[in-house]
Amino acid sequence: MTSKVSLDREDPLILNNGGLYTFSIRAQEKDGQATVSQVTVVVTDVDDQRPVFSENEIHVTVLEDIADGTPLPGLNLVVSDGDVGENARFSLHIEDIFGSKGVFSIFPETAVGRTPVIIKVADSSRLDFEDPDSSKFLFKVIASEGGEPVSAAVINVTVADANDNAPVFESSSCRYSVSESVSSGYLINTLLANDSDSGVFGEIRYSLKGFGAEKFRVDDITGEIFVANCGQEMCLDYERQKTYSLTYSATDGGGKITSVNIFIDILDENDNAPRFSRREYRRTVDEGAAAFDPPLFVKATDDDGETQGGGKVFYTIQEGNTPDKAFFIEPINGEVSIQRPLSYIDTPTSTYTLTVRATDAGEPTRQSDIRVYITVGRDTNRPPRFKQREYHANIPEDSKAGTSILQVSADDPDGDNEAVTYALTAGARDNFVMNATSGEITVAKGASLDRDITPSYLLVVAAIDSGSQTRQTSTTTVTVDLMDVNNKAPKFSQESYVKYVSERLPVGESVLTVSAVDLDLDANLVYEITRPVMARDKTGVALLPSSTYDYFGAFR
Repeated sequence: MTSKVSLDREDPLILNNGGLYTFSIRAQEKDGQATVSQVTVVVTDVDDQRPVFSENEIHVTVLEDIADGTPLPGLNLVVSDGDVGENARFSLHIEDIFGSKGVFSIFPETAVGRTPVIIKVADSSRLDFEDPDSSKFLFKVIASEGGEPVSAAVINVTVADANDNAPVFESSSCRYSVSESVSSGYLINTLLANDSDSGVFGEIRYSLKGFGAEKFRVDDITGEIFVANCGQEMCLDYERQKTYSLTYSATDGGGKITSVNIFIDILDENDNAPRFSRREYRRTVDEGAAAFDPPLFVKATDDDGETQGGGKVFYTIQEGNTPDKAFFIEPINGEVSIQRPLSYIDTPTSTYTLTVRATDAGEPTRQSDIRVYITVGRDTNRPPRFKQREYHANIPEDSKAGTSILQVSADDPDGDNEAVTYALTAGARDNFVMNATSGEITVAKGASLDRDITPSYLLVVAAIDSGSQTRQTSTTTVTVDLMDVNNKAPKFSQESYVKYVSERLPVGESVLTVSAVDLDLDANLVYEITRPVMARDKTGVALLPSSTYDYFGAFR
């Protein structure tokens, strides 16, 4: 048997029959007898087919954040070799046209017959949408037999943008300063981030979080940081919080977030006046007090910081002091002191109202005033006060009972002078009495006043108030001097005198000296012989006067 035509194992008829060609042969004799035999021809393959790709050129798009080892998505490439067995074996490799060397790998590298081609990403770090040199790749897939390229397909790979870039700030932290006195809406600064991604992935929104973030407002598109609107009160207060540590975040359209720390330092302003610890101060002192017991301090604090005086406060008395400056305040520690004894009657209401000012050391200075009420209390248990420290009177020593000597008077500092009573407490010796109500001192009934015995009396007089708790007493002295009166007769040193003289005694001769004493002050005694004069002889018989003997005139 011979073939009339060329045989091709890849002919569909043969190929579909497994490479076999089956037919019948009939042999017939001349007499008509015949026989039929089945003939099978096996068509053996020869390497006469080249590998053929299903596509000559394919365009593939891949995201830039694809992982290493991932097949190119959407690549539907098949290479077929119509031969059989080893004749259908071929090899595959990638031939770089633009930038793809080392970026992709092929599987399988050796194939037989019909084989899908898989291209994998070998180095995803080389894929970068944002880099023009890394955003497009062009290469061939080469099929070779016996080491010789026999067919190829061109692959165009375009890198599509993926959200592979998070927003980037220039610094990992930022610090800003703003005065505590700025109003709401004040622009502190603008903080921006960059995102290399394109389209929606490169769109950034900004936000601010952290303790105290509500004090600030961020424009989520522009990145501008403002002072928030806190209503009637100021948002920022150095005395409440000096620094805010916040987290500032940039979020791109793909959800990637980058955060940095921002510090907002609040600059101190002298926006706080000194603040007293009380709404007012009140103190009561006794009349005559020269100091407060316990000491009186006013206290004010200033919340401003070191740049505005560091809380230093200075004190002064602005109003209410007396012309002679009865009160003084220590400028540094605020101690109020009394400079002289205080009197109840110095002020109509018995209360001094001082206006004390506290001034801080900031720039400009701020002040606060407070009232200090100092009430002078009346001592309701004070002793009476005599109008004179001592009294003096002179009376004749023969003054009669009831004779007025003098009248003492005392005031009650507690106000009820009418209720003061008086009493003699010493020195009267029953010679003087006192009217308890009026304070008049008179000679007592039965008094024995004798200047020659007691020329002077020192009386102790007491004034007693009518205190309801304890009756208070004051004393004074009354000196009563007795004036001399000629109320005593002279007294001879003897009741009688006896003297014998001679009748021949010459005229003018001293016969007898008599003496008398008068106890009255400055007594001036005059002696004289008074009638009747009697004469007696030695026997005691009385002699009668005669014209010849005038015994009355015998002596002088």
